[in-house]
Amino acid sequence: HLDVLNDIQNGKWTPIELTLAPTDKCNLKCSFCSVQNRHGDTLDFERLKKTLRAFKEIGLKSVVLSGGGDPTLYPLINELIDYIKFLGMDIGLITNGIALNRFVKIESLKKLTWIRISLNGYDYLSEIKVNLPEGLDVGLSYVYNEKTTVEILKKVSDFADNHKVNFVRIVPNCL
Repeated sequence: HLDVLNDIQNGKWTPIELTLAPTDKCNLKCSFCSVQNRHGDTLDFERLKKTLRAFKEIGLKSVVLSGGGDPTLYPLINELIDYIKFLGMDIGLITNGIALNRFVKIESLKKLTWIRISLNGYDYLSEIKVNLPEGLDVGLSYVYNEKTTVEILKKVSDFADNHKVNFVRIVPNCL
C-alpha cells in the first residue's frame, strides 16, 4: 500500500488493516493462551457493519478476523465475511480450524485473501480436517508447549504437505 505510506510521509494518517475479534468464544483451552478465561462474548453484527463502513470511508483496506477466541464460532461469520468483501476489502482469517468447515461455507472461504490455521488442536484431538478452496493463501502455526510430542509435530508436517501451505511457523510458549 505505497499510497498509504506516501500519505503518512505527508502527514496524513489512515488505517490500512483492522484486526477484528468478533467473538472470544473458543473450542479449546490451550495452556499457553493469554485469553483462555474470557466470557464468550460476541460483537453485535449491526454495530460491526457500521464500524467497518466508517473505517472503509477513511481508507481501511483489509480486515483480519482473529481474536480472543476462534472467529469461526461467531454466529454470523459468513455474513461478516460477505459484508467485508462487499465493502471491497481483503480478508484474513486466523483460526484453529476445528470448526472451520462446520460453520464457514466454502463460498465464504473463497472470499478470503488468506487463512492462518493454528494446529495446536493436535494437542487435544487426533485429527483436524479442513476443506480449503484452491488458490487460497494458507499458512500454519503451532505453539511448542508441554503437550508437544514428536507425533504432533509429524501431524503438523503432514497437514502442511496435504494442504499446499506457504509457510509453517513453530514458536515457543511465551508464558
